[in-house]
Amino acid sequence: MSAESMSEGGQKRDRGSFENGDGENGGKVEERESKTTRADKEENGLEPGGGGAKVKCGLYMAAKKRPKFQTFVEVANSMGLEMIDLELEGEAEFPTGLQAILHKMTDDIATAETEPGAKHRVSRFDACVQANPQAVIIDPLANVRPLLRREDMMSAMQNVIDAEKLPFKVPKWVKVADAAALDNVESELQKHGMKPPYICKCDEACGVAKAHDMVVVAKVKDAARMGLPYPL
Repeated sequence: MSAESMSEGGQKRDRGSFENGDGENGGKVEERESKTTRADKEENGLEPGGGGAKVKCGLYMAAKKRPKFQTFVEVANSMGLEMIDLELEGEAEFPTGLQAILHKMTDDIATAETEPGAKHRVSRFDACVQANPQAVIIDPLANVRPLLRREDMMSAMQNVIDAEKLPFKVPKWVKVADAAALDNVESELQKHGMKPPYICKCDEACGVAKAHDMVVVAKVKDAARMGLPYPL
């Protein structure tokens, strides 16, 4: 038979399968299948040492952050990816044929309107994307921009939660425009049922040195000394 064979007892069984896992032929079949699978992976560039075409992935990280990703790059290369650093500072030609582009452009996006260097890098990144229309962008800049400010981020999260009726919620929050507004924020906090202590962060979620600063205050007036106009 082409797809099945008969056992000595007259019962049908699939070719290559055995009731006894330690059968002589069974071990050879498993070994042969293992070697074949490994060879296929190497041919397609999915195993170290493979000679097939590798997945080409463009990579951009700010100079201060790039060293932290070196281990990631080495591991990715060993697994069959070809990580290619993108040069966005000058005017060098971009690599083509990229299947993916991985980036950390948040700081540049956040300061592009006021910092010429950041504006140039964002423009160059857009040009690289256009030169590689087949590439998957992780993540598209249009999806990153709504997350640059915490006020927009919180609103976007709440919209998704409401639309999908998710079983959790965004923490209560009140935005304080400036230190002078702290005089009137007590009523807002009470309106939203917020009680001390308060966690305070700035509205900018990236692009500035204080973006990741956070303080806890027991009184609203204490936030004025911190320069962090965002009690949560």
